[in-house]
Amino acid sequence: MPLYLRRLLLIGWAGLLLIACQLFALSSPIDTSQSSLPDFPTPLPPGLSPANPLPPGQPIQTENWTVEVRQFLRGEKAWEMLAAANSFNEPPLSGEEYVLIQFHLQNNSADPEEKWLGLALVGSRRVRHNSYDSKMVPPQPYLQSSLPGGEAMEGWYVYRVGQEETDLLLVVDEWVNFEDDVLYAALTENAALTVPVAELSAIEETAVGNSPESPAPYKEPVTTAEWQIRITDAVQGDAAWEIAQAANQFNDPPAAGMMYVAVKLWVRYIGLEEGGRTVTPFLFELTDETGDAWERPSIVPPSPELTRHLYPGGETEGWFVLQAPADGRNLILVFASDYKAETRYLSLMGYGR
Repeated sequence: MPLYLRRLLLIGWAGLLLIACQLFALSSPIDTSQSSLPDFPTPLPPGLSPANPLPPGQPIQTENWTVEVRQFLRGEKAWEMLAAANSFNEPPLSGEEYVLIQFHLQNNSADPEEKWLGLALVGSRRVRHNSYDSKMVPPQPYLQSSLPGGEAMEGWYVYRVGQEETDLLLVVDEWVNFEDDVLYAALTENAALTVPVAELSAIEETAVGNSPESPAPYKEPVTTAEWQIRITDAVQGDAAWEIAQAANQFNDPPAAGMMYVAVKLWVRYIGLEEGGRTVTPFLFELTDETGDAWERPSIVPPSPELTRHLYPGGETEGWFVLQAPADGRNLILVFASDYKAETRYLSLMGYGR
């Protein structure tokens, strides 16, 4: 067979093979479940990720500290110890329970100045629980998590968690030491928290509340790339001042010509940052149709307070207090995160208290 005929025959067979492959690909089912999802989480060494915490029962070593969990109690056993520790300690709220942890801390630094260590919990609710959030008096000795270099102590911390909350992790954070990593350690075997990537990636950002001229209607949620926010209650004027007084007797009344506006928000973090983000009242301010904003009052807010550190999928609800002119109308709550594209406007029209 002449050479040119062989070449034509080979080209023809190659073309037929390519067409057959394309037809097979079109007829075969395509797995798109992960095609649009980020490659996440990035594998990290043990302790540097909630998905891969240090195993329970071993000492936790940071740059300056050695942390050991000596006892870990929750539920009825924890409440029995708290009730015996202080007669003013109150039983847990419905759906919640207490956790008691006895820590041994050693400040290994040669620096004689005090250093501070944060010891928090996180579990399946994906909300960071701090010991001071519990507002309970722990058994003696009380833990002091600030120690001079070379000193050690042993003591108790108390936390409030969900009654059915699982996968409790200890979150160890050297305060003021911004270069050191946050460490995670499991409190029970196989405890770990992975990011629900598929669930959160399926949530779509909306345009609701994108401009001050068209704020989100009262109690309607807004969704940004990383947050979902909804006003659940709002109180102004005398009623807000009464709430502030009940929260703390030392709260000052509003200045002349001004009124307090107490706002309760539901917030959910839907971003994929594995270490989570903190929602605080400082992400919010009041304005009106003119664009005016007013100085933030320095008062203790009602309980529960809004400030919480949330991990992906975690949600919280809490109060904070702002102020506006006493004759203020058409007030708008502005959410301004670190990213200007996420700014949202929520109408306070519709509140009746």
